[in-house]
Order: sequence, then C-alpha cells, then structure tokens
Amino acid sequence: MVTDAVFGGLALALIFGAMYSAILFVIVVPLLYRRMMVNKTNEQKYY
Repeated sequence: MVTDAVFGGLALALIFGAMYSAILFVIVVPLLYRRMMVNKTNEQKYY
C-alpha cells in the first residue's frame, strides 16, 4: 500500500467516485428514465 498521503487521498477519491458513478448509472438513471416514460405514456393514452 502507498504510504504517501496525497496518493492515498487520490486512491480514495477514485474508488468512491467509481462506486458513486456505478450506483448512479445502474440504479438512478434507469429509475428516472422509467418515470419519464410512464409519464409520457400516461399523457398519450388520453389523446
């Protein structure tokens, strides 16, 4: 393991950034897309 504080902080930032982006694109984006598509289909049913 790297003992330098700068590289340790950089490693933590990279790890948590990768985890956050994975959660964002695997869970949050599909949920938002689904919500948008449900609203769009509900609007189209009434016309």
